Amino acid sequence: MKFLRKFFRSVVFWGVERYFWVAFCLLSLVWFNEFELQQNAPVINQWFIFFSGLSAYTYLRLPVFFSGLKQKKLGFVPFLIFSSSVSFFLFLLLDRNAQIWSIIGVPFILLYKIPTPYRVLGIKKIPFLKIFVIALVWSIWVVPVAFGLGFSNIFWTRPFVAMFCFCFAITIPFDIRDIDIDRKNKVKTIPHLIGIRASIFLSLLFIFLSLLLFDLDWDYRFVFMIFIFPIIALSGKRRKNAFYFSFCVEGLSFLLYCLKFIFSE
Repeated sequence: MKFLRKFFRSVVFWGVERYFWVAFCLLSLVWFNEFELQQNAPVINQWFIFFSGLSAYTYLRLPVFFSGLKQKKLGFVPFLIFSSSVSFFLFLLLDRNAQIWSIIGVPFILLYKIPTPYRVLGIKKIPFLKIFVIALVWSIWVVPVAFGLGFSNIFWTRPFVAMFCFCFAITIPFDIRDIDIDRKNKVKTIPHLIGIRASIFLSLLFIFLSLLLFDLDWDYRFVFMIFIFPIIALSGKRRKNAFYFSFCVEGLSFLLYCLKFIFSE
């Protein structure tokens, strides 16, 4: 039993570290939106969402490449090449609308954190902007890219705004986690402006707004708030627990889908 627990823990840590978990959570938001939009996302689009998520988050580790760490710390580079290659191949198979939305979103990813031999540049350095960029890109990926929606279709604007509010909410705890690092790197975020407690309240407020905008029953909203409240509330006390944020807070996306699946039965 001890061996199984150790093995399971190792697998979970590996999946989180290699961003399989965050890519899976991104994909789970697509599945959730299948209920919202009452249509299935094309399989190719789903695979693109997954591999592009892997590629994007691995790309954001590129500054490590310039930091002088030992070669054994740079094993993510071949993985970045692989996931990016698969993403590009899948991009060629997408329908035109999904490709257009992808092209709109990719510059935000590439410019979010620009690695150089001396320091990190990019959108992340612009005061208070990075959380809006993250929420926007996630929303673009899991709504119009996932379903290949055209600009003329307005029926997806409600789930898009709702998804933006949800992604904005679950990103705030990560700014709380990084408050000391961001202060050291002179990156201004919402917790620096209004404090940790007010940031937690703001996160819960945006969660509530997203639940109001989603097409959900009130019992679903109530149960989800019961689950999410302690996870968000504890983010202020677990700032040094990276696994808590990478698995539990990120996993709220998967929880959103799981509860929707259960309540839809």
